[in-house]
Amino acid sequence: EHCGDCPVRLCEVSPPYALAPGSAAEVPLAALVSVSVGAGTLSEAVTATAAVVGENIRVRRAYIMAASGAGEALGHYMHGAVGPGLGRQAALVKVCNPGGATAEEAADGVELAAVVVANKVAMHVVAVMPRFLSSDHVPTEVVAAEMDFLKAQTENSGKPANIVEKIVSGRMAKFHEEFCLLNQKFVMDDSNTVSKWVKREPCSRLEVVEFVRVKVGEGIDVEDKDFAAEVAAAVAETSA
Repeated sequence: EHCGDCPVRLCEVSPPYALAPGSAAEVPLAALVSVSVGAGTLSEAVTATAAVVGENIRVRRAYIMAASGAGEALGHYMHGAVGPGLGRQAALVKVCNPGGATAEEAADGVELAAVVVANKVAMHVVAVMPRFLSSDHVPTEVVAAEMDFLKAQTENSGKPANIVEKIVSGRMAKFHEEFCLLNQKFVMDDSNTVSKWVKREPCSRLEVVEFVRVKVGEGIDVEDKDFAAEVAAAVAETSA
């Protein structure tokens, strides 16, 4: 992902950057200088992107995901395209058919279907913006903070402690439904959660195991400027 208002680039990379099997992580930018992207390096891809969008840009974040085991497949989605391989938002999703496809599943086209499923889940990720894969992946400090917030909302309700506990548990379940990918209602079929939707035939054993989403400008702290104060200061400096 590029900084400012410049677009996200989604591309395949080749060695020398190695990723541990089964992992998906933010990549140290210093390790990416000579990584192959298409016919050139990442640095050359950045230069080419700058030429397309007409901006002086630099790489702000980079993520890499690999399908390295039997039964694994990657899907992706780019939203708000502004050029080949460039957009405003993007998602990568990895799915896994544990142990790989059986002969019967292979005959039913499960391997190709897994890629299609992963692509559609990537569309969901961009549309709904989950923060975590599942309730088991929510950091303990996030759970604690949310529980404290929910308890503070109900502690003065006058209800018995056991009722308050049920209310908090119910609202925590809603939190998981809102922010955890596998618990969310699938955007293309809200009668199913994402976890259930991916297991449709012929993908009855398919699981979503990783995802990553990027959006242009997300996470950048924008400085609040008091333009009236700036003008007044400039006038005062000119008058001095």
